Amino acid sequence: MRLFYLLIFILSLLSCNLTSPTGGVFEQCVARANMAFKPPEGYIEVPPIENEEMNWDKGYKHPHKQFEVRYRVWPLDSLLMEFHEKENHKKPGDININPNKWHKSAFEVTLLNISGGILPEYTKFDSLAVAQEFNANWGATATVEVGEEFGQKYQYCLFVMIHKDDLGDGYIFYLADEKETISEEMFPIFHALTFQ
Repeated sequence: MRLFYLLIFILSLLSCNLTSPTGGVFEQCVARANMAFKPPEGYIEVPPIENEEMNWDKGYKHPHKQFEVRYRVWPLDSLLMEFHEKENHKKPGDININPNKWHKSAFEVTLLNISGGILPEYTKFDSLAVAQEFNANWGATATVEVGEEFGQKYQYCLFVMIHKDDLGDGYIFYLADEKETISEEMFPIFHALTFQ
């Protein structure tokens, strides 16, 4: 069953890999997921690095500290259209899982990918708190030691995922060499990506 979710998750990653003349991938995905994004003030934008553990669309580095934040957004609009189309033509024995039910598995798969296969304990946000802070239905966070491919020069990552039904998922990765640096630097930019 986990393999099935992994395949579904991989397919969902492809939903935002196209660009158009009116904007970049990230901006289009933010708009499609009805999210708001405010780039971290004073940070330097850094290009994404293709890797096999977890790709991201926007990254920003602190101007003076070994600290970086990375963002990825997956809108659910096209996946939900496909889901409803399949539901309308469902045959006996067909299994069709609503994309609104994928977020927990996607969160865990991402943790496994960026940590080199370790699934740590994680904290699910209180439903009232995640609604008030991010206008989301669900959210979770965990800190992991990252693999070299995703982490590059960083050792630790605090990963936050937020989900809003029928709209999308937001992924935020705070990276540093020391956990204390993450704690110090993430709070001023913690709400840079929210649902509207």
